[in-house]
Amino acid sequence: MKKILFGIAVLCLVTSVGYCQEKEQPLADKTAPLVLTLKSDKQVYEAGEPINLELSVHNNSKETIQIYSPEYWGVSEIFVKKATGEVVQSQFFTKVKRVSFDTFASIASQGIRSFLFKDLEWFGCGGLSGFNIEKDFSPGIYNLYMTVKNPPVCAGAKYLETDLSGILTSNPLTIEVKAKKEISPAEADQKKLDYNVGVEDATGQGNVRVSNAKAGVDYKMSKNATVGVQASQQIHDSQDAAAWGGADDDETAAQAKYKLSF
Repeated sequence: MKKILFGIAVLCLVTSVGYCQEKEQPLADKTAPLVLTLKSDKQVYEAGEPINLELSVHNNSKETIQIYSPEYWGVSEIFVKKATGEVVQSQFFTKVKRVSFDTFASIASQGIRSFLFKDLEWFGCGGLSGFNIEKDFSPGIYNLYMTVKNPPVCAGAKYLETDLSGILTSNPLTIEVKAKKEISPAEADQKKLDYNVGVEDATGQGNVRVSNAKAGVDYKMSKNATVGVQASQQIHDSQDAAAWGGADDDETAAQAKYKLSF
């Protein structure tokens, strides 16, 4: 496969705020074999709210390209600047163990591979790097971009050769952070009343019903059952109770397991 040498990809200009940038940006140079497109999951964030990014790698070449995966150690990095030009420095580096991840990513001709970066975190050389979102992202406008390096830049490590040698740079992405909305005492009281009740049948043998704001699991329990449920107005309306009473008693020791979730 033909070796691709990369410095910095052409950046497209973005004048609007937020995830309107989720569509692939117009490119001045469509001959570039690999193009990074960065988008956010929201347009505007509340202060302290998680900020999640999606990075897509588009292969514009006529052949399949293999690179070190953006999820691999020491490949990706997130950069952030305030609208004033001030650089927001990453705030932590934590040693972590990862259960599974891909070393390489193969991208077919004209294909796209996407990668998620939650909470503005990425895997540096041997650890997890990221920002203190609550502390460093006060209300304001922020400009972000990401880079992908091949081979990874980690001291003392040896890497295989891939179809990319150098650094790819994504489009710039602009997001807005707004101050947290103050909740009045009346709104706070209302939130306490707003909840959903769910019923889950853990055995897969019962018929879950919710009626008249009362929830239950329809079981015809035998005399040998280890858990009994009464068919009554306490958990069913009259129609449900009648259906319950008409069920057959097979005298098996079925166990009714159900739970309420709030």
